Amino acid sequence: MTRQDYRTYAWVTALVSLIGVLTIVVNAVNGRFHPGDFQVYYTAAQRFATDEPVYLVSFYSGSGLYKYSPATLFFFLPYTLLPYEMGALLHSLLLTAAYAACFILLYGIVRDYLAPAPVRKPAWLLVLSFVCILVPMNRELYLGNINMVLLLFCLLSIRAFTTGHTWQGGWWLALSILAKPYLAILLLPLILRGRWKETGITGLGIVTGLLLPFLR
Repeated sequence: MTRQDYRTYAWVTALVSLIGVLTIVVNAVNGRFHPGDFQVYYTAAQRFATDEPVYLVSFYSGSGLYKYSPATLFFFLPYTLLPYEMGALLHSLLLTAAYAACFILLYGIVRDYLAPAPVRKPAWLLVLSFVCILVPMNRELYLGNINMVLLLFCLLSIRAFTTGHTWQGGWWLALSILAKPYLAILLLPLILRGRWKETGITGLGIVTGLLLPFLR
């Protein structure tokens, strides 16, 4: 990467982090810092740790149902070591970091594989992209959803596959599919292009994730 790339990444990371932290602070000051989706993950992880049912149980107003694989709860178990409020704050900060990382990875993928010509002002391109997703970002932080984390896993998978790190790519993609099975549609490009090694490693990761809860 060039020095300009490093400056661009640092600038955009600082901007995304600032907006994310401000969003969290404003929600807290206004009494709106109650990430409902995170409450579902947090409570389900608590019940999972004590062998209580986590499915078909409402943990929050609205649907409030845990809809992901049991393996996903392993990522939320560390949060249960903290009080709910501290866990929610840490989760929101990690989501903000995931947003920043996604911008950096997306820019790298577009620059290296999709752009027909060198991007002359990458900082402005990234800022414009960021402005376009401000409202969805605010909602994601308000709810504490993990969609941006899953997008980060998918982007890490793409970057790993395109740089020859097949095992890493397969495991990142498997984590995404384990969390939300409809992301299995991302296997289609691998299958259609005959990338059987990548497909097999991803399948191995999925099977491992499905069996893992039974081995604890």
